[in-house]
Amino acid sequence: MTYSKSAGGAVTARFGFNYQGTDYNDAGAFSINAGETKSYAWHNLNVLCNSVVGFLSVTGQGRFQTPAVSDC
Repeated sequence: MTYSKSAGGAVTARFGFNYQGTDYNDAGAFSINAGETKSYAWHNLNVLCNSVVGFLSVTGQGRFQTPAVSDC
């Protein structure tokens, strides 16, 4: 997942994904400023043709989700 911040003040955020009703987070929250890009990738996931929803949780602003995707 990749997040590029184009304007505004710094925010603290965290990447994650939801699989079968359970949230899995990245290695930790990060701070990002305008003009910066942050990425995180999960490797060797076996989701068995089930859908996965990615999300970005931003402190004080909520959770922003991707459309569901499947590896099938």
